[in-house]
Amino acid sequence: MLEKIFGKKSTGVVYILCAAFLLLMLAGSAVLYFTREGGSLFTLVGYAAYTAIELVLISLPVFVQKKWRLYIPPAIEIGICLYAVLFLTGSLYYDPKTDIQVSVTPFVGGFVFAMTVFSILYSVSSLRAEKKSRRPSPLRVSVMTFFATELLVAVFYLTIYLIGLAVRAVTPGDITEFLTYSTAHQGGNFVFCVIGYFTARSRRAERYKIRSFKDADAAELDALKEKDRTQYTVIKNISEDDTDYRKLMRRAKANFFVGRIVYLAVYAVYLVHTCITFASRGRLGILIIVCLAAGFALTALVYVYEYYLFRKGSPNQRLRRLKIGKAAVRVYSLFLIIAASFAADAGNAPLSSLFSAGMAVFNLCVLFYNLFGKPRKYPSVRNTAQTAESGKDEEAPLLPLYTAEAEGTPSLQSGVSDGGSIGDTDDADSTSRGDADGGSGDAP
Repeated sequence: MLEKIFGKKSTGVVYILCAAFLLLMLAGSAVLYFTREGGSLFTLVGYAAYTAIELVLISLPVFVQKKWRLYIPPAIEIGICLYAVLFLTGSLYYDPKTDIQVSVTPFVGGFVFAMTVFSILYSVSSLRAEKKSRRPSPLRVSVMTFFATELLVAVFYLTIYLIGLAVRAVTPGDITEFLTYSTAHQGGNFVFCVIGYFTARSRRAERYKIRSFKDADAAELDALKEKDRTQYTVIKNISEDDTDYRKLMRRAKANFFVGRIVYLAVYAVYLVHTCITFASRGRLGILIIVCLAAGFALTALVYVYEYYLFRKGSPNQRLRRLKIGKAAVRVYSLFLIIAASFAADAGNAPLSSLFSAGMAVFNLCVLFYNLFGKPRKYPSVRNTAQTAESGKDEEAPLLPLYTAEAEGTPSLQSGVSDGGSIGDTDDADSTSRGDADGGSGDAP
């Protein structure tokens, strides 16, 4: 299965090990935060943000290769994964006693960054040169790679610095240290640019090219002509993957009500915890509790009403207005939760502070998803009733929630299968189109 996703089993093994290492280190940091005195909640949040960035970076080549059928050299994927782990251990968990460790980590980073940039620029240059029946200029590609990598490394470390500054893990004066460390990457950058230049001149840079294999047969023949066994294996494994991932995703989304129940359960636990924590804080604490309880009640009622409507296959404008109200409640609940997080942190209550911060991050993600997801279409209540009445004798009976879908049957599951993430079946058209179209989801 790994070779179908990653192209090569070895690439998949490295990815899984590195991703697991990053997540285990994050879990370990959270455990240490609660079991040892000292430390800051904001530092833990900043580390979580760093882990998220690294997971996105190591997953991006895999996603691009699988989604758009673009061959990414495995060396790039493996290099990014290994550097993510090396940067974590070298920068956050190891206190170097010599200058060797300080210089090796950025050297490897510069090398990996340059290799990635060189592959992209050489691929683009090759496409432009082929249209003019020319060869790409190795010198120009190498020089562009050096300066582009230098800029990319600076932006990367500036992002890390800003995250550290936001969570108070670094001070404004530490910007000099970040700039110095990013400059140290230029050694590995320069070395790879030299290697890339001579490789391109010897015509072996074809192995660095990012290729489209939408026409798998032609791409496989080209790989065999160039005697690139790795490229041939990756293209063959991915192109022969007949797994219906959309069907798997639909099955996962079909259980979105389970996710909503879990969310409401967590919300209820948080509400009880907040009542215990803030009940003794006077009127302000009572106000926070009442507002959060009102938001919980409205959210639960909207979920129940939406479940009722989609079991009937008849979403309407009333549901839309209720969801707008729920979004407004989510906004003020978000501010209340953030305030509760700061208040708990100021009161030296780490568990309550972390619980509030987690709820705040989750609600913020849900809010942005709902705001910028695909537009939803809700018919009026009258039109919905007329449509249901006129088509009552023509339509097939509604299928149960978790049964197999019939093409064109307006069931709840067909609406869910077109949805985006946990908890949305808002696209009214999806209830009649079945799985023909992709709709948008509304998270809890």
